[in-house]
Amino acid sequence: MIHVNFITTWNIKCGIATYSNFLVDELQNFKDLEIEVLPITQQNSKSPIPFLKMVQSTGRSEITHIQYQPGLFGFVPYIPRFINWFINYIPLMMFLLKFWKRNKVVLTVHEFVIESIMDRLTLKFLNLSDRIIVHNREMAEFMIKNGSPAEKFVLMPHGTPEGIFLDKEDAKRKLGLSNKKVLTIFGFVHKNKGHDMVIEILNSLDEDTVLLVAGEARIDEHKEYYNFLKHRTSELGLDNRVIFLDYIKDEDLPLVFNATDIALFPYKWIITSGSFHMTLSYNIPTIASDLDYFRDMKERYGCLELFETGNKEDLLEKIKDLVNNRTKQEHLKMNCKKFYKETSWKAVAEKTAEIYSDLV
Repeated sequence: MIHVNFITTWNIKCGIATYSNFLVDELQNFKDLEIEVLPITQQNSKSPIPFLKMVQSTGRSEITHIQYQPGLFGFVPYIPRFINWFINYIPLMMFLLKFWKRNKVVLTVHEFVIESIMDRLTLKFLNLSDRIIVHNREMAEFMIKNGSPAEKFVLMPHGTPEGIFLDKEDAKRKLGLSNKKVLTIFGFVHKNKGHDMVIEILNSLDEDTVLLVAGEARIDEHKEYYNFLKHRTSELGLDNRVIFLDYIKDEDLPLVFNATDIALFPYKWIITSGSFHMTLSYNIPTIASDLDYFRDMKERYGCLELFETGNKEDLLEKIKDLVNNRTKQEHLKMNCKKFYKETSWKAVAEKTAEIYSDLV
């Protein structure tokens, strides 16, 4: 029996928590694995105590799998916090897990940036991991370029849940969208996700085309952008065509996905996206900006259309073409099925279990 300590946010409105819930559910189907979730409950703690307790609760010579994203592991006070000078408690945790608990450490890096000497210091401690899981080649290349050992990296897709399929017209009717062409942007609202670009071009599309903003501002600092979107919608006279759904409960997600004709990801920056994976699990024709992550998905699976990042005119033309092109829509839907087969949570869990097994 392999005992795995799984450090993550848990059962909260958070992309990392959602990712972990899906993965742990699948890992628990393996009879030779025992998964113990150690939830991060005090992300903004100035004290190391919550993080020391997590380390203390692990046994010696076990596997600890950490879901890493900056901002989840508190911050050390008394260090001058200049614009980009910041350090959290992950270096302390890594040191204790490796040299006190003698754990094998698996690290899934969901996001990492280097903007200061503190970030480089953090990376040195992250490199104590026995395996580093990333979701795309660009992140691996970035970390290797900045000093991470190439042999520790494992490229693993973000998992894709199984879609729940409903009648499209019935789903639209329940949302009050009968006879509408429905464009949707899924996920938490953030200025990097380009909602404003779609709102700006909506008047250039047929009047029966509506936009669903299927998500809310996750933290207070994103609410300013969210409020700007609502204000701009009113300025352009689009109150009846831009529908803000805010947070959508899990049980209501299938209704929104099935009502959607075209999904949009006009992102300005991305590492990976759980919303994107969930969207493709519903075989929804999708248009995204031509960032490295989306370009890689198109090259590998042919499951989406791309537009030039930040180019409203190009986005407009791509929407006009796809929304009326049934042949292209069916081609994308077919490739979404291939995407799901290769990136399902079951496939991700199997690959993760192999990493655990190799380490022991």
